[in-house]
Amino acid sequence: MKDIIDDNSVIHSILYGLRDVDFQNQSVLITGGSGFLGSWMCETLLAKGAEVICLDNYASGRPENTDHLLNFPEFSRVEHDISKPYDPKKKGRFSMPSCIPGKPS
Repeated sequence: MKDIIDDNSVIHSILYGLRDVDFQNQSVLITGGSGFLGSWMCETLLAKGAEVICLDNYASGRPENTDHLLNFPEFSRVEHDISKPYDPKKKGRFSMPSCIPGKPS
């Protein structure tokens, strides 16, 4: 990725500005996270060590834009309309055993 970002690009400026910012052990909520810019923000913040919660109602974003991030345990994607209240503690990340009836969680 670095070879396609020239030193004068806006993306380079943003990444350069984030070089000293530590997102380890930080949770970041990105609204519109499955859109063009939102999915890029999800990728960038995951790479910087953040736990990323991606909210999108898919009015213009597409789930395919963040499908490749679903394998990261620090990433969760929630279909949600941000005009309604959202509780990040109920973000919808479930482990498989808790979804299987009769299995202890």
